[in-house]
Amino acid sequence: MPLRLACPAMGTRFELVLAGQREEHLRAAGEAALEEVRTLHGLWNAFAKDSLVAHLARLAGSGAWTRVDPETFELLELSRSVHAASEGAFHPLLAPLLESLGLRGEAGPDPEAATLDVEGLELDGDRQAVRLARAGMGLDLGGIAKGAALDAAAAILEEEDVRCALLHGGTSTVLALEPPPGRSSWRVVVGSQPGAPVLELARSAMSVSAARARVGTPEAGAHAHVLDPRTGQGVESGRPAAVVRGASAALCDAWSTALVAGAAPALLPNDLDALLQEPDGSWSASAAPTPLCS
Repeated sequence: MPLRLACPAMGTRFELVLAGQREEHLRAAGEAALEEVRTLHGLWNAFAKDSLVAHLARLAGSGAWTRVDPETFELLELSRSVHAASEGAFHPLLAPLLESLGLRGEAGPDPEAATLDVEGLELDGDRQAVRLARAGMGLDLGGIAKGAALDAAAAILEEEDVRCALLHGGTSTVLALEPPPGRSSWRVVVGSQPGAPVLELARSAMSVSAARARVGTPEAGAHAHVLDPRTGQGVESGRPAAVVRGASAALCDAWSTALVAGAAPALLPNDLDALLQEPDGSWSASAAPTPLCS
């Protein structure tokens, strides 16, 4: 019988499904993996005043550098990389825009005043240090942090010699290690509607993003769940949802967000593949080296 462990983090529920070994071993490894998720939540939580993200925002524009842990530095490097590759459709510095639109409480400054220039996210690889170059800048890692936390948790499971596992963060981002005995993959259903795609996962990850409605303040009005950083507006038409599969949950998380925000599918890296939902509800697949779904 598989062992299930879970914890709340990053505004959702992380769950591990572990099998193939003694329960005592699986439980100890799983608890260590979930502790890593909780640690990363504490660092990357944009809503907590004592988080690393909040600390960097307070120092924005001061010129001060902050040394960070390897996981955070790697995540910020990856965020900048996806921003460039997606031609700006993915953006790690949306915090000021979200605040200006009232999506983090009361509406803040005019959206046009939000400081979003990604070049202001400065990284010093030699010192593994970070700074935000201008006052008013702030990180929002909601489009990539869940995936990065799952990657880190999976790495701990593998260090503890746990091979058969399925991990998810709020069901929207999923990472699979080896499938259960006698099966070639874990099968993940995308959505609950009849005919929903079923993805095959084995030593791979997937993430789904959707442009569903989201409510702001009365002053700011309602905005889509996904924002297009290039316009500062919610995504309310075009591609309703996107699913991305690849080796890294963090990359899948970032690129599914970018595709819904308007990134051209042709920009998707060769080691990722995608399912794109059309306005009529149908799905189309990008080229994939192995079948994307069944």
